[in-house]
Amino acid sequence: MAQTRMNRIRNGNFAAGRKTPTSWQWEVLAGSPIWRLASESSNGDGRRLVVETASEEEAGQWSQSFRCRSKHDYRIEIRGACRAKGGADDGGLSVLIRCTGRDGKPVGPLRCYGPWRSSKLTWWRVHLRTPVGSTRLEMSIRVRRVQGTAELEQVRAIPMDYVCLEPHPISVPPWPFRYARPRAAGSVFVVDESERAERLTAILRARFGRGKVQAVPPGKLERGGGTADAIVVSNVGVLPKSWTWRMVRRWAERRVVVLSLPAFAQLVNRKLPDCVRVRRHEQEDDTLGAQVRYANFITNGFSLLDIFEFAEFDESDGVFRQRQLVRTSPLRQFMRAQGIETILIADTNMEHSSGRPICLYKETPGGALVVMDVDPLLSAAACDNQPNTAAQLLMNVLCAATVSVGQLADPGLRETALIEQIRSMARQIPDVCLSWTGLEKRGGEAGDAQPVLTVGHGHAAVPEFQMPAVLVRTGLDASGRFGVEGANVWLKTLVRPEPCKAWYAPALLRRRQFVWLPFGRAVSREGLASVLNPKLVRLVVDVRPAEWNELRVIVPQRNDAYARYFEVLPVLDKQLRLGRMFGRLPAAGQAMGDADHYAWRSDEAPLVVRADAEAFEDETLALREGTRRVRVEVPATSPPSAANSIVETDRLALLLEWIAGSEIGAVAVNRDPEPKDIAVPVPGGACEATIIEADGEARALDAEEVSRLASDGMGLAPGATLVVERDSSE
Repeated sequence: MAQTRMNRIRNGNFAAGRKTPTSWQWEVLAGSPIWRLASESSNGDGRRLVVETASEEEAGQWSQSFRCRSKHDYRIEIRGACRAKGGADDGGLSVLIRCTGRDGKPVGPLRCYGPWRSSKLTWWRVHLRTPVGSTRLEMSIRVRRVQGTAELEQVRAIPMDYVCLEPHPISVPPWPFRYARPRAAGSVFVVDESERAERLTAILRARFGRGKVQAVPPGKLERGGGTADAIVVSNVGVLPKSWTWRMVRRWAERRVVVLSLPAFAQLVNRKLPDCVRVRRHEQEDDTLGAQVRYANFITNGFSLLDIFEFAEFDESDGVFRQRQLVRTSPLRQFMRAQGIETILIADTNMEHSSGRPICLYKETPGGALVVMDVDPLLSAAACDNQPNTAAQLLMNVLCAATVSVGQLADPGLRETALIEQIRSMARQIPDVCLSWTGLEKRGGEAGDAQPVLTVGHGHAAVPEFQMPAVLVRTGLDASGRFGVEGANVWLKTLVRPEPCKAWYAPALLRRRQFVWLPFGRAVSREGLASVLNPKLVRLVVDVRPAEWNELRVIVPQRNDAYARYFEVLPVLDKQLRLGRMFGRLPAAGQAMGDADHYAWRSDEAPLVVRADAEAFEDETLALREGTRRVRVEVPATSPPSAANSIVETDRLALLLEWIAGSEIGAVAVNRDPEPKDIAVPVPGGACEATIIEADGEARALDAEEVSRLASDGMGLAPGATLVVERDSSE
């Protein structure tokens, strides 16, 4: 979603102008079409512009132009109707876009979208990127080759600033252990008087267990808050008179308390009348979003300024709803006095409703008080998996284990935009070398060339060096972007500096260089050979989407000596993967695309290692004899969406970390806020093991401790890394 929601169209609702709509120009293209301004629009905001054609030979258009940015994304939105009595198949209401440069000459081709017909008022949307050199965008709304009536109510042109899609090149959310957090909730009280209380209770029981979640009427809740680890106050009409802000704040001193925005307003206004005002923003054309403004345990998996969908969707009338707090001087003073931080702010199509707080947080000695609506959790499942994002956020609030290194991403981001991210990342991180499989065009454009990223020891000082390589390929099939985000997170995790430095990286990079092809499908054998000597490749890791909810590592044959090193992966996955996603998902082993199998559940899809020689029959690389092959199959929702990206990137980034670790022996990082005993099967051959604490202090294990790794394991503090190195004689 966009951070900037300023409509570039002037008089987009046709409210200004007596005889003609201000800023709009009318042009007759054929015949004698007529137009008129209706008294008001269907929603009372502005007026309707009506165009009537007596035959399909008549045509006319309304036009407007505005200044635009070069190589920038815009979303054109039109709310209207086209009631046709007849006409050609290509007749109706359409939009024509032409961009011009500083000299007024056209830049790029004339684009036409449509035609559209609808008997009732409908929203039509167009997404486009302006060509290089564009300074002005001319838009025409045309009615042609149709007999009937066309109506226009709203026209918008919104610049899209992809804050969440184009974050800082090395942006990776801090590991969970870096945030102080309350005690993880094991039981929950749900305080809700609405008819949806049963649904909310059932959803939370799917995560915590039936006996761990209890619905409690507000009047029955004990003054001490009861025995539950967390209290969620959702849709309550009028809170009992006995409830006070001070009382609820005491509840939160030893547990997590979640208050809906209306409940928060009632409590505070009883103490300070008219201090808190709640507004409900609605729109039917597009969902509503939230932007991250403060990072703590609640935003685990999100980066600062990330924007994601966060709204309630009403199936009965097709409207998105979001409650917001109005920024007032009394509210700011109250928050300052109470030590309350703003976690999320609203992001909508309208400037006046954007930037308002929708999630607040107050730290307490043994818990937390969070002001946030949980209504998005109850939205329709068909709403692009949006309830899963709300579930991710609520599980963070309740301190349920969710994710280790994954982060929000958008699988719909254009390939060219990702290439720009990769280029920027390589500029800022010396250890990342960026090359191309073809020559770049002038002006910095990549053209048809594809990026190749390499990470290796001493890369900044030695541009070309002979070191065995591990080749990771993503984007190998029609799914295109699948796996790219997860591999990108892994690479950034590998090279990221402190405070979340990969302490195992030096040991790894002494043995191997790592080469990543983001869009492997577009790289030919000759193109790869131009940047990498195939004889250096020791391991090829292909990433592909899984059709079933099962994380798989495929090797050519199980009895291969090297393949046996991968037997440690399921052990690491069971002990280290925090990202047991909670949301609407199929059960383990069920088809990812079968909506009939989707239900609220914790994802327990295991990691399995299998042998399948046929998976490697397609040889597209001229590799040396004996090069090992591994195929990674990661379950991905269909169609891919940002709602599940945090856990999906987490799965793949961790798996690539473990596979990379297998090149030296084994790598285990405890990113959990709690200490862990990690048992790792010791790889064959003589080996050494080292534990590196979160501050970088290292301790080598003696022979007796190494022998205990597979059975008793070793204790790892939060942030500590266990590095097991086998004999390097290979």
